[in-house]
Amino acid sequence: MHLSKQSFLTLTGFIFALISLLHLIRAVMGLPVMLAGFSIPIWVSVIGFVVVAFLSYNSFKLVA
Repeated sequence: MHLSKQSFLTLTGFIFALISLLHLIRAVMGLPVMLAGFSIPIWVSVIGFVVVAFLSYNSFKLVA
């Protein structure tokens, strides 16, 4: 299966948007996350939201 450049960028843009939305939901609702017995602080999701939202924005910007 071969994807065109625009299809690939659109797909990655949607995937990044979904991941950033999940980070935002976690940050707003204060949902706890445990990884290997360690509690992941909320600020990690805030940074994750900003970074991944930026990647999503740039993916969609390259399509246009």
